[in-house]
Amino acid sequence: MWDKCGSAEVASKAYYNADIAIIFTNSHLTEAASELAKLNNVIVFDRNTLRNTLKQKKI
Repeated sequence: MWDKCGSAEVASKAYYNADIAIIFTNSHLTEAASELAKLNNVIVFDRNTLRNTLKQKKI
């Protein structure tokens, strides 16, 4: 998943001089993808994060 879209978000963040980049996925990232996201301050909402957030908000 990350190889197809995540690196584009990292590159786009720099290209557009964005303050933040966020990825939403209904799947999980690989360990390498998670590390890349952390190193580039990319916020990731994976399956578990989305599920937990929705439960907390009772949506």
